[in-house]
Amino acid sequence: KVFLVINLFDEGDEITVANGSIYHNLSEIELSFGSKKFYLKPFKTLAWTEIKKDDIEIIKQMQNSLDFTVYSKNFKEETAEDYYSLLGFKMAYNEMKDKCNNQKINP
Repeated sequence: KVFLVINLFDEGDEITVANGSIYHNLSEIELSFGSKKFYLKPFKTLAWTEIKKDDIEIIKQMQNSLDFTVYSKNFKEETAEDYYSLLGFKMAYNEMKDKCNNQKINP
């Protein structure tokens, strides 16, 4: 099970989730921060947001939460609940931002 936050240079940051199975292609993947929910679109073994604004909101929520849950269905329509701790996330995210903002891209 993997939840990634990556920096795409000038395109901003993006989240991606994978739980080790093939997602049901007609389902939505739910990220739950208690009462605050976000929905991702799956493609095979990965899921991500459709709107860049949602990536920004999810990352903000991650910086201000202790944990979150991902609810999904696989291609057999079996449900999964994956729990993620956010202990240390804010510090790691800020370090990523600092290092990525200081990198220069050579043409």
